[in-house]
Amino acid sequence: MRISFYAAVLLAAAAPTLGKDVSPPIAAPAVDRYASFVKAGGWVDGANGREYFDLLIDGDEAALRRRPEGVAKAKFLILANPDDALMALADRRLEMLWAPLTEWTGPTFDRMRERMIRRSRAGINGGGPDLPAGNTSESTVRPEVRAVLQYARALDLTGRGVEAEAMLRQRLAQIQPKRGVSWRGIEWQSVAAAIAWSRSQRDDQAGAIAEYEAVERALGTSPYAVNATVNRAATLAYEARYAEALTAIDGAWARYLKDNRGDKVPGSERQFSWIRACALHGLGRTDEARAAMPVLQDDREIKDADFVIESDNDLKLRIATCTRDGPEFARLIARDLRRVGRSPALLLLQPAYVPRGNYRGIMATVRADPALKAAAASLMRTLPPEMTAALNGWRGSRPDVTPSGSQ
Repeated sequence: MRISFYAAVLLAAAAPTLGKDVSPPIAAPAVDRYASFVKAGGWVDGANGREYFDLLIDGDEAALRRRPEGVAKAKFLILANPDDALMALADRRLEMLWAPLTEWTGPTFDRMRERMIRRSRAGINGGGPDLPAGNTSESTVRPEVRAVLQYARALDLTGRGVEAEAMLRQRLAQIQPKRGVSWRGIEWQSVAAAIAWSRSQRDDQAGAIAEYEAVERALGTSPYAVNATVNRAATLAYEARYAEALTAIDGAWARYLKDNRGDKVPGSERQFSWIRACALHGLGRTDEARAAMPVLQDDREIKDADFVIESDNDLKLRIATCTRDGPEFARLIARDLRRVGRSPALLLLQPAYVPRGNYRGIMATVRADPALKAAAASLMRTLPPEMTAALNGWRGSRPDVTPSGSQ
């Protein structure tokens, strides 16, 4: 999947600052202390005007550095997983970086895949998490558990989901669930939810729903049980089981409002709203669905010192996917094309990309959208055939269309 479509964790243990260590943007010094790591660079016209992009490589680590013209600060975009690198390689605006980046990833992404697994495995063997928290769930747990979640995600993203699930079950057995407010409670829930997500990534939605149900039963009256209920409701809505989704999300909302234990993640009410709106839409109750839609703004991001929080734009994509609204999804990702080196649209529109899971129902409509095709025509590079396995997460699927070569 190119955009993570599973509901965010809504409740966390108190004092969660141990779960996140994202640094603010770094000011560009008068003398470039990163100069020895720069492999290529050039000016690009993007969403924020003229910017200088360069590729930095230091052994197993790589990042894009973005410096807007006339601005003294630089932003670093870590190339943490294959999709991050593929987005840069599919972006014509970054053509000056393709050769050194491909050398680093390997033509088939075998080198990057091996590095990603090796580094995240070292994290669970005492090295600590390889990266800052990448999602809400990772930002609500302590570093040693975040390392487990990151290793599982690395396995999932490289076609080794069965191995990820086995590892997670082994780790879960070492954490006894507690029903009160505690690190053990939220961490047990987070690892168990990662098992469900792994199932979902392998297109086993029934298995994912069953896992969430098992988490709910195990946690009982724990405040963290609502996280599993929300995830189950979201999965049911995506699977067009709208009546079940509505019952689940309404029950979760009632519990959430009553329970003041634990820390509530800012913006959580939006999660309840979009799932409820999707379920009502699917049941034909369109006026109620419209009223239930969360108030979302273009490009708004809710910032928090402790938690990674989904942006409004991510939630808009969730709603469009869940309601099977192809034209709206196309509109959203067309706007997303403005993000140089960070546009999932450039992967979703690849001829060799095989739509999976939640995307399957709307991608034919999205790919046929004339405005989106026109917007992408000058920006998207068709990736070389040898990158097709990485593009599809090494899942063994055959692409619908085999590209004739890179352009």
